[in-house]
Parts: sequence; structure tokens; C-alpha cells
Amino acid sequence: RQSDELYSRSTAALAPYQLSSDFLESLPNKILDAIAHGLPTIASLGSEYKRVIETYESGLQYMNRDDLTGCFREILDDQRLAQLKSNARQARDAFDSSQVMEKFLMRIDSKHV
Repeated sequence: RQSDELYSRSTAALAPYQLSSDFLESLPNKILDAIAHGLPTIASLGSEYKRVIETYESGLQYMNRDDLTGCFREILDDQRLAQLKSNARQARDAFDSSQVMEKFLMRIDSKHV
């Protein structure tokens, strides 16, 4: 796919969403696609996105122009970028459908025991 080629040539994914109630308990597809490709993300979202990047340390959050500039500087540091990419791959593995289904089935089984 053409998008796979684009992701493979990318350093990180920028998701400049405007804060809204639509994203309080969900993640936009763009962020999930970046995670699926093992890319660190830079986004302005809070809530669910913030939980994911704090859990996996796989991305950066900005709230204003100065924060965004700081995120770009951070991504340009080779050591930091390598760490974010490694963590993004771990996040990808955690969101893998087989892993999610296995955890879901284990929860169901534990509630019926």
C-alpha cells in the first residue's frame, strides 16, 4: 500500500487535532495507524491519547506552538527518537488484535469462574 511506504519513510506521525469531546475516550485512526507502523506520535490530544503515550512512552503531547517546537527538537535527538520508536513498537504489539482478543477472553473467563 502507498500509506505503508509513506509510514516506512517517516520519522514520526504528527496528529494536529483540535481538542474536542469527540476524542475524550477514543483515539483517531491516524494515531492508531502510526502505532500499527511502530511510529512515535506527536499530538495535541489529551485523555485517551495521553494515557497511551504515558503508558508506553511512545509519543509526545503538545498544547501550544512552543510545546510543538519542543516536540520537534526532542524528535531530532537521535537517542530520544530511537527510544520513542522502540516504545512505539511495544505499543504496536500491545494493540495487536490477537493480543487484545486474548486479554478480552481471559477477562471473560475470569468473570465466569
